[in-house]
Amino acid sequence: MRNTIGLRLSLGFLVMIVLLLAVSVVGLWYSTQIATAIEAVSVQTQQLVNLVLIETAIERAELSLQSSLADRTDGGLARSGVLLDTAGERVGEFVETTRGIDPAMLDALRVGSDGYQEVAGSYVEAAREGPINRTQSNARIGESRDQLQLALDALKKALRESINATTEQAQQAQQTSSVISTVISLAAVALGIVLAVVITRSITRPLSYLVRTADKLSTGDLETPVEARSKDEVGELAESLERMRVSLKAVMDRVRARTG
Repeated sequence: MRNTIGLRLSLGFLVMIVLLLAVSVVGLWYSTQIATAIEAVSVQTQQLVNLVLIETAIERAELSLQSSLADRTDGGLARSGVLLDTAGERVGEFVETTRGIDPAMLDALRVGSDGYQEVAGSYVEAAREGPINRTQSNARIGESRDQLQLALDALKKALRESINATTEQAQQAQQTSSVISTVISLAAVALGIVLAVVITRSITRPLSYLVRTADKLSTGDLETPVEARSKDEVGELAESLERMRVSLKAVMDRVRARTG
């Protein structure tokens, strides 16, 4: 393939375009990573909020339970039953709809909730029948509540750690993207300057030589051959000038021969 000026310019532009595309691809890839991380943090934050709502529902049920077991009124016991069911439903919904959490931890939450529901519900039913042993009920309900709280605390801790890790990953991805984009951009600028200088010199130097040679021809110097120093359009121009020099020299030789 002939090394033409157009080819050199095209290659220079192609290199610049490739570098610009590299910056775009890197930016797009890291933007996708950051968007994924942000979405994950959003989901995990909502899961953490749901756990807090579950805790609130359990605390309301606990307060109502302690009061209703002491008073043993039908309304109070019914309210405690409803609040216990509500808390249990929240736990069940959370376990069924939550993704991305260790299944063993979700099973522990389900088991803890079922145990608490069973113990607390049994004392609600017993209170409807007659007086109950409050010391025993408080101990058993408190024990099952502690088991449920342990499962909730473990899940909250895991979610907080995951949120912190994901947030850190997003920040690192953003920093890495900025560094890589800056490096590639600086490399593109530096390479652009180098290419501009090299391509410009590859064109202007041969042209300057041909201008000087043409000046010599115009003053009658037909003895110095015109060298084609490149194989591009400038080289073709040099070859044309050389043919013109040879033709003019031949004409001048014939004229001198006739007049001599």
